[in-house]
Amino acid sequence: MRQSGRDQMLPTPHAAGRGDRLRKLLIAALLVSVFAAGALALYITTKNSRTPAVITFDVPREVRVGQSFTAPLQISTTQAMNAAEFYYSFPADLLEVEAIDQDGSIFSLWIKDQPALNNEVGTLSFAGGLPRPGFRGRNGLVATVRFTAKKAGSASIVLDTDRSRILANDGLGSKIEATSPPISITVR
Repeated sequence: MRQSGRDQMLPTPHAAGRGDRLRKLLIAALLVSVFAAGALALYITTKNSRTPAVITFDVPREVRVGQSFTAPLQISTTQAMNAAEFYYSFPADLLEVEAIDQDGSIFSLWIKDQPALNNEVGTLSFAGGLPRPGFRGRNGLVATVRFTAKKAGSASIVLDTDRSRILANDGLGSKIEATSPPISITVR
């Protein structure tokens, strides 16, 4: 007996269940893919926003008494920044700041009376910024400091991490986490 065209088009109960399962499986795979892509995007955004900036004061490891040397203060950051302030201390009996040169600085705006130094107590500070789009990159020059070694000893230039900060160019002034490697100089 011949079946009509209508009968040939009706799926068997077994075939209909397979189609529903396949559709549900495809929907589940699509949802998992969307969730995974969202989680990955969130991870990358969070990771990049927490990538620390690195603040470096490039000094020689060893100098002689009476020798002058320059030390560029630089910032490297993966997140755009548009303002920063740094507070350093140094042993005033071993080192003296002769000059602070702002030529070539990424900062085009400086807070009044900045940079500032006090050779009697051994402090040095920088506070400034730049307009949009800010700075993002490696070895952005803040200023170059010229020191003179006064007497023999081991000198450390220390960043005050409680007071120092780098602010993001995000419209909110969010603080960018930063690290600064230890700075030691042997004066002979």
